[in-house]
Parts: sequence; structure tokens; C-alpha cells
Amino acid sequence: MSNNKKLVKNTKDSSCDALVMFCDSSLRFLNFLKPKYRHCFVAIKSENDWIIYEPLLNRTEITILRNSKALEVRRLFESMGCKVVSTNLNRSYVVKFSMFSPFTCVKAVGKVLGVSTKGIITPYQLYKKLI
Repeated sequence: MSNNKKLVKNTKDSSCDALVMFCDSSLRFLNFLKPKYRHCFVAIKSENDWIIYEPLLNRTEITILRNSKALEVRRLFESMGCKVVSTNLNRSYVVKFSMFSPFTCVKAVGKVLGVSTKGIITPYQLYKKLI
């Protein structure tokens, strides 16, 4: 994979190297957020496997799905009620200094993707940026 790969919005599953999942959350204090867009996490392609990176309130979960295709991963998370967006990593993104920014699932996913999340606070705002 090229180090200069730019973020490609909403690409086809067969050519993507990242899937971003958006879903609901059981945390009541997130009820003010748009339903089905209260949490986000990302899956990254690594050869024949997919690495699932899910930043949670009290921990981070990392899961490896061995020998999986993008379509299989997409269908798995859609069957769990997630909205899934196919995209590619931007490996040339340079992080800009930020005085203060809470570390949320949105910020974590943005950093993995190599996407600026300046002004993006909610999972729904990230979803709109990616589509």
C-alpha cells in the first residue's frame, strides 16, 4: 500500500482498506445524540485479516477477524444494526496541533483514518464527512 494514499470517500468494499461502523450506545448520557449515530469504531484491512479497533468509555477493544473479505465484515456489522461506510486510510495526513480536544470515539476513528476531525464532535458529523 502506498504511503501517499488519500482518503477516498465511500469507496466500494472490494477496494477499501477501512470500514467505519456507526451504531447506538447503551450509555444514557449519549441519548442527546442522533439515534444509531451515538458511537463509532473502525475496521482496518491488514493483508487477509481485518483489525477491529473499538474505543470505549472504559477501555479499548481490538479484535482480529481472520481471512475475511470486506463484504463479510460489512454484513457482520450490518446484521448487528450498524451503519457501515467503506473508505480508505489517508497515510499522508499530518496531525495539526490542538490545544484541547477530548478523546472520543470520533477522535480515535479520525486518527486511525488519517482524517481531520476539527469541528467534528459527534459520530453523525463524522458519518456525513465520510459519505
